[in-house]
Amino acid sequence: MAMERREFLDLCPAHALGLLDGEDLARFERELASADPEMLAAYREAVNAASNLSLAAPPAPLSPAVLDTLMQRVQAAKAGTGSIASRSAPGGSRPEGPRIAWIFPFRIAASVAVGLALLSLGLIAYASSLRKDMSEIKTVVAEDRRRIVALTDSLAQKEAMLEVLKSDQMQMVVMKGQEADPVGYGKIIWDPVRKQAILHVSRLPAQPADKDYQLWVIRDSKPVDAGVFRVSGNRKDGELYKIDRLVETDRGRINAFAITLEPKGGLPQPSGKMYLLGSI
Repeated sequence: MAMERREFLDLCPAHALGLLDGEDLARFERELASADPEMLAAYREAVNAASNLSLAAPPAPLSPAVLDTLMQRVQAAKAGTGSIASRSAPGGSRPEGPRIAWIFPFRIAASVAVGLALLSLGLIAYASSLRKDMSEIKTVVAEDRRRIVALTDSLAQKEAMLEVLKSDQMQMVVMKGQEADPVGYGKIIWDPVRKQAILHVSRLPAQPADKDYQLWVIRDSKPVDAGVFRVSGNRKDGELYKIDRLVETDRGRINAFAITLEPKGGLPQPSGKMYLLGSI
């Protein structure tokens, strides 16, 4: 049975410590052979952590009491009178009490060490997963900030238009269709004080599922990303969008506005065909 990604990540610490056996070991190693880069990175991190566990704590010196006991036993063994290995209980059997007394603490210590190692590696794996999740969240937030909001409700359209149109410094630029879509049309109206803007586009073809339209402000002769949007393909009435914060509103610095078709989420610089262009 194939192993799920989460199970693989959870078992990385145990495999790094050599604690897997039987079917679990076989399943893990089959999954490891076809692991993707993220899974391999998590496994390598667990292996590195396991190899460094011996360096995680400073060496602890023996206590004087333990050292004295060891010296007494060594001296007794040399004299042939106190060696545990040479002494026998009545009937010729070897007494097990001292042997068990020595082994039991070491078993406890070994169990604690393994438990701490698993905990450490588990925390490392969790931290790695958390970093990946945070990176994905930041990417989504960044895309949302750049996304231009479609105004599909009639009341919302009117309110957004009024917010911009009531400005006594309102600016407007008309955008005309280019070679990719000669019949396309658009305009952008903005309030330079509030930096709010309304984008209207008409007769743009519906974009593929893996593409977005992207608005650019050509500022000082360089394109600046102003957000991405999608159209429904209604080539008759056009569609209205609200931009809460236009990246540039100084008409003296703006050369033009342009709309291109880019990979979904947009790009830092235009790469696709230009659909609309409007110069100041």
